[in-house]
Amino acid sequence: MNWKKGVLAGVVAGIVLNIVSFVFGMLPGKKEWYTATFPQMMNMQGLAAMFTSMFLIGVFMGIIYGTVVAYIYGKK
Repeated sequence: MNWKKGVLAGVVAGIVLNIVSFVFGMLPGKKEWYTATFPQMMNMQGLAAMFTSMFLIGVFMGIIYGTVVAYIYGKK
């Protein structure tokens, strides 16, 4: 099991997810759509929860990948 590399990859992926989300959130028209669709997320607690959840999703996916990569066919 290579979960330590998976955690590291997940941390990097979580940071990249947050950066990409922030950059695409700045596109014209995107903020208005997001505000209308998710009004409960337009406060500090909602934004903190969103960034934290994206970071944790990246870490979780990294752990899963680090665990399963040894069982992928063709990997030696």
